Amino acid sequence: MILAPTLYCSFAQAQDNSFADDFSEDLLSQRYSLFTDPGASIILEDGKLAVNVASNAGDNNSEDADVNLLQPTDYLEGEIVLSSESALNSVSGRLGARLTGRFHNDTADGGVDGRLGDVEAVLSIDASGNGMRRAEICLLRYDDADGNSRTGLLSPDDPGNRCDELPVRIEFDQTYRASIALDRETSMYTFRLNGVTQSFPVGPNFFEPSNPASRVSIYARSGATAIGSIDNIRSSMNTLTAGEQSEGLNTPVEFPSDTTDSDTTIISTTDAPIDFLAPINFVDDFSGASASIGFSQWPDDSTESSIGYYDGALELQVSAQSEDPNQGSSTTLNFNRDTDSVSARVSLSSRSSLPVGRSEASFDLETVFYNDTANGGFNDREGDIQTKLRWIHQGNGTMRVQAELRRRNADGNHERLDVFDGNDRFDFVDTFQFLPQLDAIYDFTIALDREQGTMTFSVDDMSTTVSLPTAAFQPARRKIEVRTYHQGDSGRAVVKVYSVTMDNYQQDFTSTEAAIAPYRPAFDTERAGVDIGTTEDGRLRLSVDGRIAGQRNSRLVVRGVSDYVGASITLSSESVVAPDGKVFIGVSGSLYNAVMADAPDQIGNVFAALRLAREGSGEMYVETCAWQSTDSNFNDSIELIGGDPATCQRLSTVPELDTEYPAFISLNRESNTLTYHFSGEEYVYNIGTEVFDTSQPFNGVRARPTDDSLVVAYADNLAFSATPVPLADSGAALNRDISADVLNNDSQSSTDAPGFSSSGSGCSIGLSGRNDPLMAWLLVGAVGSLCVRRKRIFG
Repeated sequence: MILAPTLYCSFAQAQDNSFADDFSEDLLSQRYSLFTDPGASIILEDGKLAVNVASNAGDNNSEDADVNLLQPTDYLEGEIVLSSESALNSVSGRLGARLTGRFHNDTADGGVDGRLGDVEAVLSIDASGNGMRRAEICLLRYDDADGNSRTGLLSPDDPGNRCDELPVRIEFDQTYRASIALDRETSMYTFRLNGVTQSFPVGPNFFEPSNPASRVSIYARSGATAIGSIDNIRSSMNTLTAGEQSEGLNTPVEFPSDTTDSDTTIISTTDAPIDFLAPINFVDDFSGASASIGFSQWPDDSTESSIGYYDGALELQVSAQSEDPNQGSSTTLNFNRDTDSVSARVSLSSRSSLPVGRSEASFDLETVFYNDTANGGFNDREGDIQTKLRWIHQGNGTMRVQAELRRRNADGNHERLDVFDGNDRFDFVDTFQFLPQLDAIYDFTIALDREQGTMTFSVDDMSTTVSLPTAAFQPARRKIEVRTYHQGDSGRAVVKVYSVTMDNYQQDFTSTEAAIAPYRPAFDTERAGVDIGTTEDGRLRLSVDGRIAGQRNSRLVVRGVSDYVGASITLSSESVVAPDGKVFIGVSGSLYNAVMADAPDQIGNVFAALRLAREGSGEMYVETCAWQSTDSNFNDSIELIGGDPATCQRLSTVPELDTEYPAFISLNRESNTLTYHFSGEEYVYNIGTEVFDTSQPFNGVRARPTDDSLVVAYADNLAFSATPVPLADSGAALNRDISADVLNNDSQSSTDAPGFSSSGSGCSIGLSGRNDPLMAWLLVGAVGSLCVRRKRIFG
């Protein structure tokens, strides 16, 4: 029969109101007050309450169908089902079911000022057109008469925490048994949903509420239609339904176990974890794009990352390594390019793994293109504007694509800018009714127009353009990052990158062989006056204008451990040396520790450097240096070879400008020596301590000026072994092992300095593990046409 809507009824004084109703008898008028908004109906049908709620599109207010218990209670239980016949109709549509209990007031019987002191508990299951499938509990106290001010009671240390998600993934057509219970003796509220139970202390005062409620509801909003059912309502956890009594049971049927996720394994490791302390033995001839891309992870001490080439895309992975569900981790590609636009073709992989609740996997395209105050900023990076496009997939299924701008303040924090029609974020999902799909490929673009003073954010053909509130000056530190991000206490995030395009630069991973070497990000190049790149003839070009950047490095530094670092180096006549200044290019690195193995900080690390230098007087020379750190930050050190921290020992060779010289430093652990080699001349330093492994190697090539000098220098064939494996041969596709004879290649001959013969045109990198073979980063192959898929409004 169809039940007509009625108004809410007031609760009578507390009395024994214990019952369990499986709707096998028509006792509705004795136990319930029913309320339905227009467009909603409740029908008693087949031994349950069948509910249909239709809402109006564009109306964010919910339409409800409520089943209210007539008498006060400290316990509420019901079985609720959301049918797959429900329709969300748009990404903004939302529907669900909830239990609501206002069982007590903590101030006085009936309160003293409207709702003040009433405590409300809510357990809900919700579905949204943006993919959300969520179970949530809320426990709060009303702090004013109207209920506009509320304090959360879920955490005594966080009054703003009013609601938490439960670890249950909601599905249509599944029965959920839910309950809310107040135990006045233990001052505890307990929520149950199938096999999940959570309890929270309250109290100690328990008075009658001013606005009591024990209610089971189904709702819909924003054009959604909710179809579902309500059954087996109990006002006491120990009371039997008529059906249970007829079966001869003495106690109610047990709550079902949580079957939605109990058998689900959350993958919390990456496919090929990167060991940053693995031995490396390759040579880079800079014929590819390796110098333009650096690799980083955050935080270093609790993040597991991997990067690989699969199915025509570069795949970035990061996994949880923390017990804190709020811990975030990231794996990032950093591009050292000067540009005002960047576009990345990407997909968020369904191979991502997320626990239910407030976890997330995301793809981030992040840039710093301008400063809002002055060229180069002021007070370090104050005024730099960080822009971001972010595609978020949450553990509860929610999908979001958002754009934002943030301004860096003097204290190093960021503030959000309300530039999107007064809002601090722009939501592509809501605005364009666009629901991104896992494994579908999309083009994400951020573009600055300095002349027009605008910033445009695009996803495929959907875009928004904002007018900048200030002029667009050059930033203090420009930045371009492509990142995969994960948050949660388990799981992983997987992002595929198909191409990255900027002004005068494109990296297409689908059809072009491309090298992603294990280099650290060239962070110094984010600053004006510091540059690094490759020339048309395949050399690395490093430059620093000391008049702008001061005494900074232009450097390319590898992640990994080696007993060798070498390159062909050239100091260019383009350099301009201040009268009292100096410029140099050299190979260097922390090859060993003189105190302990794998020291957690830099105490005892020995940094060795071989430098080709020119002074303002025109004098040119080659110096051999070895500094041993005496503190944890390498702020204080002793120079081991000459004993003078400011002046290193020189070789006899007198170098010239614009001339390429082979140079290397080699550690021999058997003889306890460091060998410095420059164009045929060698110096051997006898190490007077034990030789331990270092935990913070920074091996690579560097160029730097002093005073107001300008250094321009070139390097080629950067090698990390005396018998290095060329990039083309150093590794293999990421899904097969690297043979030992390749990893330990000792067949390559050398002349003046090992490792300086051409490595060919291939672009791959092999890394051998300290304990196990490390993944190789080889980008080869091509894929066919990439189908860009998009799903708009669904029902």
